[in-house]
Order: sequence, then C-alpha cells, then structure tokens
Amino acid sequence: MSSTNSCIPCRTGKRRCDRAQPTCSTCARVGRICVYDEAFAGVSVAESSAAPLGQSTTLPFHTASPFATVSSGSTPRVATPLANFDAFQWSSTRQATVNTAVAVEVLRQFGSFDAISAVSNTYFSDAHPRLPIVSPVRFRERLVGISPASAADFAALGLAMKVVLQAPVEHVESMQTELYVMIKSVVSLLEATGYHSLETVQCMVLVAYYEFGHGLVANAALTVGSCARLARVIGLHKDGGSGGDRAIEEERRRTWWAVVGLDRYIGMSTLESFPSTPSFTSSSPIPIDDDLWAQNLLPSSPPHTVSTPCSPTIGTFARECQVAYIISSVIRHAFDPSNDEAFQAEESAQLEKTLMAFLPLLLEEEEKLSRFSVALGMCTSALFTLYDCRLKRSLAQRAETAARVNDLSAQYTEFLHRLLPETNSIGALQMSPYMPYCLYQCAVAQRRLADAGEGEYAKERYEWLVEVLGIFGKRWMVARRYLEMFGRDDAEIVVSVQ
Repeated sequence: MSSTNSCIPCRTGKRRCDRAQPTCSTCARVGRICVYDEAFAGVSVAESSAAPLGQSTTLPFHTASPFATVSSGSTPRVATPLANFDAFQWSSTRQATVNTAVAVEVLRQFGSFDAISAVSNTYFSDAHPRLPIVSPVRFRERLVGISPASAADFAALGLAMKVVLQAPVEHVESMQTELYVMIKSVVSLLEATGYHSLETVQCMVLVAYYEFGHGLVANAALTVGSCARLARVIGLHKDGGSGGDRAIEEERRRTWWAVVGLDRYIGMSTLESFPSTPSFTSSSPIPIDDDLWAQNLLPSSPPHTVSTPCSPTIGTFARECQVAYIISSVIRHAFDPSNDEAFQAEESAQLEKTLMAFLPLLLEEEEKLSRFSVALGMCTSALFTLYDCRLKRSLAQRAETAARVNDLSAQYTEFLHRLLPETNSIGALQMSPYMPYCLYQCAVAQRRLADAGEGEYAKERYEWLVEVLGIFGKRWMVARRYLEMFGRDDAEIVVSVQ
C-alpha cells in the first residue's frame, strides 16, 4: 500500500497502515488519534472560527481534539491530553501523536496552513519589532513546507504569534481568551512530551509577553520562571549551542535576552527582587543590529557586549538588553536593600550615574526612530524606582530627590509630546507593554505638581499622559490597570501592577 494513502501518524512513524475508517488498526491498538490527509482538506476559515469557552467545536476528523472545549451540563471544562492519549506511553508514537494534535488546533484556529503566512506577516510587521526573537528568514523558509506532520513546536509558534496580535475590545474584562487558554495547553503538552527546543521557549516568551501586557502578571511571572528553566536546560544561556550556525546562534542569544528582559521588567513592575534568571557579566554578548538580523546579514566581527560603551551605534533590542542588565542592580538595590547605609547611598549614586549616561544617547536614538523607545522607557522607570527608594530612606536628600523626580517626569513628557504631538499617530499594534508603567510614573509626578499648584504646564502634561495611556489601553490591558490607579488619592510613583 502506498505511504501516501496511509494515515498521518502511521506515515510519520513509518508504520504499516490498513487505512481502515474511521480508525486504522494500528492507531486503534495504541490508542492514538487517526487522521487522514483528506480530513484536513475541507477545513474552512468559517468552520475554524473560535467558539466561546464551554461550547463544542466540530473538528474535521473522527476523534475529538485533546484541546477542544466540551460541555458537561452547564459547567464548561477543557479536555485534558492525558485523558485521550495512551500513545504518550510509547516513544514510537508519541511525536506523531503530538504533531497531529497540534496541527489540528492550528487548522481549527487558522482554517488552513496557508493562513499562517498572513498572520505571521502581520506579526513580523507589527509585533516583531518590539520583541525581535524569531528569525523572519528562518521562519518563512520552514513555513513553506508546513503540513499536518510538521514539528509541533514550530506549528505552535504560529499559534503564539496569533495570540500576541490579539487586542482587547472596549468593555472586555479579561484577555484570558479561548486562544490564550489553547496556547497555554499546547505549551504544556510540548513541555510534557519532550519538545525542549528553541521554538518552545519562543512560544513561552510570546505567551509571557502577552500575559504581562494584558495584566495577567502572576501568570506572566510563572511562565517566565518555567521558560527560564527550559532555556537553561537547552543551553540558551551559553554561547556555542548552535553547532556552528551563526544565524541560529544569534536567534538563541536574542531569545535568552528576551527571557531575561521580561524577567527583569516583571520584577521592577511587581517590586520583586528575586529573579528567575541569573545575572549577566559585563562581557556577555548582546544581539546584533535588528535590521541586519532581519535580513540574515551577520557581521564577521564579534558581537558587542553588555559593557560596550554608549558611543557605537547598536540595535534597539541590544540597547534594551544593556538597560535590562542595569535594571538587575536597581531591583536588588530598591527591593532587597543593604543594611549598610553608606554602601546603599554610594550604590544609589553609581546606579543613577550609569542610567543618566544612557539618557542622552537613548533620546537621540528615539528621535531618529520617531517612536516610543522601550529602552528609554525602561531606563526612565529604573530612575524613578531608584529615586523612590532614596526618598524613603534618606531624609537629608528628600528635597533634592523630589526635584529630580519632577524634572525627569517633565523632561520625558515634553520629549514624547514633541516627538508625537498627535496622539492619533501612535500605532496601536506597534506599542510595547513595557511603556505604560513609565507613562504612569510621569503622570503621577505631574499630577502631584498640579495638585500642589506648582510646576508650569503640569496639569497639561498630566492630561496628555492620561490620554496616551488611554491609547495604550486599546492595545494592552495593563495600561488600563494603571489608569485605574489614578482613582486613588495616594497614588504612588513606584507601585506593583499585580
């Protein structure tokens, strides 16, 4: 019998298939899903539209998907993979079963494998510039040959891209959508069945980015913690794990830095001093220029390091990595301070000096890009965190530090307003979830000045910042969280978003 007539699991596992309907004898014997190529042919986008959680979705094959939502009376539940897959117990059938299961969900969400291309194009144009960890060239090369038998971790990456592109509607309460729950289940399946790969880590990074951006901060912290452990298991924290392929080496480095950046920013936003990822050294290499990498153009010279001086022109993501490296020290200083007051004061001054050295360069680079710079926002938030710690610990420096907070918030707001005077020119899909915290901090400082009748234009700056936060809220739910905090009379500059 021709292998092309076999079911997908048998063909993938190179096993004999009697092509019995609805389930071949081999699949029936080992208890796995039996799917034929023609089962996928008739899937349409209309049939695959997401159903509300708790409603059953009809799938184009004989056995229900392990992730499909099903109803039991009036109580919704999600079917668990282990309840359906005896084939997990057999190494010879496990991979084919998982590949098929994830392919089913991809088709249910996209309608066809061709539709992944359109979604990925949107992802690479809108979301990717803010989190450039997936190689556009390598992803598109692999996408050409995608099929129901493709590796589950790569297919899941397409689902993760679609998740990240989801934006809230006006009155939505939460972004724990069916697609979000689906990708979490898929990632759990990948982890449980040994898909310990770069693609699985990238899926987890995108999911954590989505979670943080939509205010699911506890979920994001858990995802990053698991992601960090998996990344270390496959050696992303070390150079030289790509078998000499420099393009993959760069992608691995970027993914690891993204894990670290998320971990540090979540820590700063939740006042948490214990990171899930270890600290880098000053000699740790950072990513190459984003535009060069997007075109798969790899310089022959060694990459810049964390300690590379501020003068050379490097990519925007590399700048974020440098700032994330400094934030590690700011978090420890602010949220796990030393009992030695002299040491604490000296360290505070040194951290401020380091962050202030970055500001002019980041302002210059942002003006060239004409968009909100994540590195600048992170640097400004780190300074606010440093100043808040100093205000609470040093009575002698209180007046001077308060003046610095006011000056920093005014100068940053004026710069942003000059850069983007028309708020309707801010592209929603291109916004980073790392920005709302900085905008909130500036707004609190300016509102305090306005309420005290001090600071020329403080009220106008505050109102403009609130308007910008409202625009961010159309893309990221976390911005709405910060807007809600303005309702408190005692709104603090440094707060936990949880």
